[in-house]
Amino acid sequence: MSGVIIVGGGISGLATAWHLSKHDIPCTVLEAGERCGGRIVTERVDDFLIEGGADSVLTQKPWAIDLCRELGLEDQLQPTRSERPRFFILHNSELMPMPDGMVLMIPTDAAAFRRSPLISDAGKERMLQERDIPCGPEQKDESLDAFITRRFGRECLETIAGPLLGAIYMTPPEKLSMRCAFPRFLDAEQKHGSLIRAMENRPSGDKPSSMFTTLAGGMGTMIDALVEQLGNRIKTGVTVSCLEAKDNGFTVHTNHGTETARAIVMACPAASAASICRSQLPTLAAELETINHVSTATVSLGFAPDQLRNSQIPDGTGFVVPAGEQRKIQACTWVSNKFAGRAAGDTVLLRAFMGGPDNGEWVMQTADEALIEIALDELRDIMGFSAASSITRVYRWPDAHPQYEVGHLERVERMEAAVRDAGDLYLCGWPYRGNGIPDCVRCAQETADRIKENL
Repeated sequence: MSGVIIVGGGISGLATAWHLSKHDIPCTVLEAGERCGGRIVTERVDDFLIEGGADSVLTQKPWAIDLCRELGLEDQLQPTRSERPRFFILHNSELMPMPDGMVLMIPTDAAAFRRSPLISDAGKERMLQERDIPCGPEQKDESLDAFITRRFGRECLETIAGPLLGAIYMTPPEKLSMRCAFPRFLDAEQKHGSLIRAMENRPSGDKPSSMFTTLAGGMGTMIDALVEQLGNRIKTGVTVSCLEAKDNGFTVHTNHGTETARAIVMACPAASAASICRSQLPTLAAELETINHVSTATVSLGFAPDQLRNSQIPDGTGFVVPAGEQRKIQACTWVSNKFAGRAAGDTVLLRAFMGGPDNGEWVMQTADEALIEIALDELRDIMGFSAASSITRVYRWPDAHPQYEVGHLERVERMEAAVRDAGDLYLCGWPYRGNGIPDCVRCAQETADRIKENL
């Protein structure tokens, strides 16, 4: 009998196994695919380092960076290039820099903010009035749409906050839960009465030098290090079909037979967890199936210097596309500008993001060649170049992004109550309490600590 079976070899499952190993708790990771890492995949192609999924982690969420240090990767941690910090928004088919004097959608320098042409004069005054807007109810969840419109006005939502914040979660602003996605904004509103005042009261040393951090060899380096450290604790090509509760543990049925364990961690997608749990825990499975998901794709385009040069790329890290612009791409990262070492010499690497709530099904049904051509045509039109790319890569992520809709945390609390009644069964990962690599690592650490206490 294994101490713990972890279903899923993405970052959540691997990090859970890592933290359990630190507690000397035996565990086995069962991964259905032939590789671990899930949506974290790094590929070296000629002069380019390409990320298929996440390319970095938020610096203000320390858990992933701490894990990299524990794995001996501290010397590979690198921030975004400080000489090119600007970010752009597509506005009326024109790339416009984010206004100076702003942190996300919060104007912190009124004089600098007023100089930006991105927002109308009336829209600027409405945003600056945020410091006088009364707080909302402390316990009430609301959508990103409702929160931003209430505090900063609709123009801010449609031009800045919706594209910036909604794109992180691939969820429409009118559905995205503030309590789940942006609890810090709610806390700041209640504590300071205003997000502008909260930023003004922030300690001077509270701002990291870079918002994002990556690894010099790509985010796949972290997966490689975890796989190496965990060794034979990982079994790939193992598909779990169902589980049964037994005395003092569980029996797990797989395509290679059965395994038993004292505890089970579900670190797989919600739909897979629902299928596995359905016969034993139908109430939990029904809740898991209510989590909506959307599909996305990334299209990476590399250019040789005789095709497109860095001097032809705006001086910044990329741009987002508001829904009103009616484009197929949702955002683009100028990768060779954002991080050092992603493109050799004067080569250029761009990455477009497609899919999401409106176009997820279309992305899954469209051929690679068509996605590449559409992305290339739109980038040519937006950025004003005519070059063809020398290398291309398309990564598709079907039903990969759980939707943190209003009421999501209440749903998660019901799930957690159901697993508590089932014994040593745990839910861990992206579908529940945190989007992105750092929150997945945090969830893994908390899960491992609970298992240590309970076992």
